[in-house]
This record gives sequence, C-alpha cells and structure tokens, in this order.
Amino acid sequence: MMGEVYKPGEDSYLLQRYVEKLVGGTVLDMGTGSGIQAVSA
Repeated sequence: MMGEVYKPGEDSYLLQRYVEKLVGGTVLDMGTGSGIQAVSA
C-alpha cells in the first residue's frame, strides 16, 4: 500500500509553509495523502 501514497511535491511544501504561518493551534490532516501537513504541524 505504501507505493500508492501520494509523494509530497513542491505544492505540499508550499502549503506547509503557509499553514505554519497561519495556524497556531490544532490541525486536522484528513484524507490528504502522505500526511506531511499533519507531520509538520
């Protein structure tokens, strides 16, 4: 199943940097693929 997980691309990291500036509390990463947003939160 790991081969079918979305590999984070440039868009994932751009979103990560934006969310870090915007969010100061709890984050729910639901159904986004690799989970990079939850890991970075």
